[in-house]
Amino acid sequence: MTQTVLALTLLASGMSGDKGLEAVSLARETLARELGVGAGAFVVRTVEAVEWSDTSLGCPEKGMSYAQVIVPGHRVVLEHAGRAHHVHIGGGRAVRCKPSPS
Repeated sequence: MTQTVLALTLLASGMSGDKGLEAVSLARETLARELGVGAGAFVVRTVEAVEWSDTSLGCPEKGMSYAQVIVPGHRVVLEHAGRAHHVHIGGGRAVRCKPSPS
């Protein structure tokens, strides 16, 4: 059932195929490891194909420098325990984007 919902989410967002599924899988694994929960604990909210403008994948860290190259990837939003988590995928890796301190 989860695969069916994910496939419908990808189709609704204009995506299909293995790349979107791979992005969601990598996002789930990365977030599960960081939060210490099972990868199946997340609900997929959105999956969007994007082209990142550099290797920070849209989540630059202060004091770091990044190669200025176009990186094809995905923006994935997963939900767990009522909270949305943004994970950016590109170049075979995933980066959890944390909100900027206000």
